[in-house]
Amino acid sequence: RQTSSVGLPASCSRNTPMICASLNLLFFTSVSFDDGLSLKSRDQEGGRSERVRGVHDRVRGETPDGEPYSAHDPDLLTWIHVAEVNSFLSAYLRHRDPTFPPSEQDRYLAEQALIAERLGAARDGGCVPRSRAEVEAYFHAVRPQLRCNDRAHEIARIILARPSVGPASQPFARLMLEAAQDLLPPWAAGLHELHVSPARRPVIRLGVQAMGGVLRWSMYDSAETRARRRTASP
Repeated sequence: RQTSSVGLPASCSRNTPMICASLNLLFFTSVSFDDGLSLKSRDQEGGRSERVRGVHDRVRGETPDGEPYSAHDPDLLTWIHVAEVNSFLSAYLRHRDPTFPPSEQDRYLAEQALIAERLGAARDGGCVPRSRAEVEAYFHAVRPQLRCNDRAHEIARIILARPSVGPASQPFARLMLEAAQDLLPPWAAGLHELHVSPARRPVIRLGVQAMGGVLRWSMYDSAETRARRRTASP
């Protein structure tokens, strides 16, 4: 499986890994925080999905090993989706609300699975994981297929060494990159050879807590805030 454990497919250029990851995140957040109850919103989400599939039409080729790949591969789409949503949920539990109910965690995963299916994940009788238990079972099943080759190591090195932000934001970007490494499960950290020292972990988590408070204060009218207002309205 030619993909790294952070969810970057083999199609990402060496010069554009952050762009690939940013576009994935932009699409994901735009449909996640939209008002799924309205017909207009469903039409907008369908349009976004079509645009993403149009981009995927142009992403195909062969790996250095001669293995063909396509951004439309249902297995690849499922892997990227599960890696993303599991990371988002893990970050929320660690840095925001560790008491978030298990039933709500499963609800979140079930809702987000619809996004992956609209993009073509897990077709031909497969199923996108819809609960914590299914996510855990999925990772257990695919781990023997994962490999972290020289290209995956190179992409990780580029991302960690060159955050795509201005100089003033570099300390915050590097903290976020450290926090991402801190979130990796042991098997993924070992695969990538990305290890955070026990002494550094509490420093990272305190830093994220402090920065999170500042960001929440500054984003008083964010997409999340607007979505919460919509769902709370009669």
